[in-house]
Amino acid sequence: MKSRYNFSKAVRGKIYREDAGHYSPIYLDTKLDERLKALADLTGISVQELATKWLERDIENVDAATPEKKK
Repeated sequence: MKSRYNFSKAVRGKIYREDAGHYSPIYLDTKLDERLKALADLTGISVQELATKWLERDIENVDAATPEKKK
């Protein structure tokens, strides 16, 4: 690592993208991770896609069971 850096020609926000997505890493228990990998291999879809489908379904179930808030 250099002791000094020259930023005199730097451009603020040059690589910033307003539409860039944010991904939340999710760290799973080892046994659950192994089970998801096995199920993903069995079904022929990625672990990410399988986990996303399960989470979406669970959120739908929670939404369906939660009474609407009064405004």
